[in-house]
Amino acid sequence: MGTYILGIDIGTTSICALALEAGTGVVLASQTVPNAAAIVSSQSFARMQDPQTILAAATNLRDGIIARFGLPAAVGVTGQMHGILYLDGNGAPVSPLYTWQDLRAAEQTPAGETYLEQINRVTGYSVSAGYGLATHVYNLQNGLVPASAAKLCTIHDCLAMKLAGLSAPVMHVSDAASLGLFDLANGRFDAEATRKLGIDPSILPAVAARTEPIGLFAGKVPVCPAIGDNQASFFGSVGMGEGKVLVNVGTGSQVSVIGSLGKTAAGIECRPFLDGKFLLVGSSLCGGRAYAVLEKFFREVANLCGADIRSAYPMMDALMATYAGTAEPLSVSTLFDGTRENPALRGRIDGISVSNLTPAALMEGFMRGISEELCSLYRGMAPHLRETPEEMVGSGNGLRVNPVLCRMMEETFGLPLRLSESREEAALGAAGYAARER
Repeated sequence: MGTYILGIDIGTTSICALALEAGTGVVLASQTVPNAAAIVSSQSFARMQDPQTILAAATNLRDGIIARFGLPAAVGVTGQMHGILYLDGNGAPVSPLYTWQDLRAAEQTPAGETYLEQINRVTGYSVSAGYGLATHVYNLQNGLVPASAAKLCTIHDCLAMKLAGLSAPVMHVSDAASLGLFDLANGRFDAEATRKLGIDPSILPAVAARTEPIGLFAGKVPVCPAIGDNQASFFGSVGMGEGKVLVNVGTGSQVSVIGSLGKTAAGIECRPFLDGKFLLVGSSLCGGRAYAVLEKFFREVANLCGADIRSAYPMMDALMATYAGTAEPLSVSTLFDGTRENPALRGRIDGISVSNLTPAALMEGFMRGISEELCSLYRGMAPHLRETPEEMVGSGNGLRVNPVLCRMMEETFGLPLRLSESREEAALGAAGYAARER
C-alpha cells in the first residue's frame, strides 16, 4: 500500500478526491468535478440528486488517484450532511438522494400543521426541513418509502459502506446526529422518539461508538466511517483548537466553534465532533447564494439593456475594488430562503434613499447582511464557549474570491480572518481524520 491517505468529499455542487501524504500532511494531488446529479422535480419543495451518478463520479475520482499513486494507506470520506437515501438489503440505492435543501418536511399535514411541527409536538425535538428523519417522516406518511428499503443513510455513508465492502451502512455520530431525533448525550438515535412517529427502528443505520475503520477497501486498505462535512471542514481548516472560529461561505454559510454540550439559543446546533468534543454551529440557508442572487439580478438587467453577458461577477469585483462606501449604507437581511427553524421567512432591504440605490451599495449591503447573519449566530454561542476565540478562519469560495466580504467579516466579528490553506477543506479533513484513525 502507499504512504498517502485518500480523502473524498461529496458536496452539494461538487465532488472532490485528494491524496494526502501521511507523514507530512502535504496534499500530493486533488481533483474536483461538478456534482451533476440534480433531479428536476415538479414539486417546488423537492431537492433531489441521483445517487448512482454521484457514486460513479466519486469512483472515477478514486480510481484516478489510485492510478497515479497506487493503493492508499487509508480512506476517509465526508459529504453533505442531513440528506438521506434508501438502501435495499444488499446496500443498493433504491431512491433518490433527498438533500439537505429539501423542504418537504415544511409542508402541511392533513391536520393543518407542518411535519416539523408534528415532530416537535409528538417528540419534543425541534428539527429542520432537510434533516433526514424529518424527510423520512414525510415520505413515510405519504407512501414514498420504497417497499424494498431496508436502511436509510447519507450519500457519503453509502460510499464508505461500498468502499469497505459492506452491505449496510455504519454511521459516525457526527453524521447520525445530522439526521435529527438523536440523543447527543448517549450518542444514539432516540428510540422512543422514533417509535412515537411510527418509524421502524430497523431502518436506522448502526452508529459507530468509535472511529475505528468499518472495513477494508480492496481487502487491505482501512476505510473509516464517513464524517459530516461540517466536522471535516473544521478539522481540515482549524484542527482541534478551541480558540478559533470557522466561517464558511459557499452555497449556504456556517459559523462553527468548539463548545460545550448543552441547550443552545435558537438557530444554533450542538453537533458531535471528534475526541468526544462538540461543535456549536449556526447555519444560514442562503449564505453565499445571496450574492449569487444579486449577480443574477444584475445579469438580467444587463440583458434587458441588450448586453448579453454570461457573468456579472467581473464587473461586480471591479466595482467593489474601488468603492469607497456611502454615507447612508443599505441594511440588507439575507434570509431569502428563511431559516432552518422557519423556512417561510424572507429577506428585506431597508434604508433606501435617492442616493444609495446603486449597484455598489447593494453589493455592500448584501455582503454586510451575510456577515451580520453569521455574527448574530456566533454571539448566541458565547455562553457555551470555554475559550474566547482570538482568530477566525475562513473557507469556501464565497470568501476566497471576495476580499471585501473578508474585510466585512473581520469588521462584524471583531476578529482577524485568515483563509484556510486548502480549497478542499472537507476532503482534507476527511483524509486527516482517517490518518489519525487508521
